Amino acid sequence: MNSIIAIIITFFLIGIGLLGVVVPFLPGVPIAWLGLFIYALATDFTTLSLTTVLVFLGLTVLTFAFDIVLPLLGAKRYHATRFGLIGASLGLLLGLITLGPLGVLLGPFIGAFVGELLAGRQSDSALRAAFGAFLGFLVSSFLKIALVLVMAGFFIAALVR
Repeated sequence: MNSIIAIIITFFLIGIGLLGVVVPFLPGVPIAWLGLFIYALATDFTTLSLTTVLVFLGLTVLTFAFDIVLPLLGAKRYHATRFGLIGASLGLLLGLITLGPLGVLLGPFIGAFVGELLAGRQSDSALRAAFGAFLGFLVSSFLKIALVLVMAGFFIAALVR
């Protein structure tokens, strides 16, 4: 593959990957990683080593755990009950299906809140647990954006070598 074509494809995939961090149904970090992999492969791993690509693959896989665990940990940190944690998980899924990008933001919050109310908690306690789920989602999103930006930085550094 021509290296110019690989550079264009990689820029495109990293850009789509960055967009995918905030748009549901678009796996942003894996798309950005694919761009790095294509460039490394096109350059025979001379500018981006196989080790670098594999480390980013491991971090990419880890982001899937971030999406699931961090909203739950946030809710738990703010003393959510099991109902709140289940609500946050169901809210994420239902929000994603029904409201798209907005549902990813609101789903865990609303789900945790409703779950806590169903558990018999007062609205102020339920609101704190819901805030924790939302905070966990924000932390997860921040980590994914940071990872894609670091991938972009490695790619750009490889280009200027």
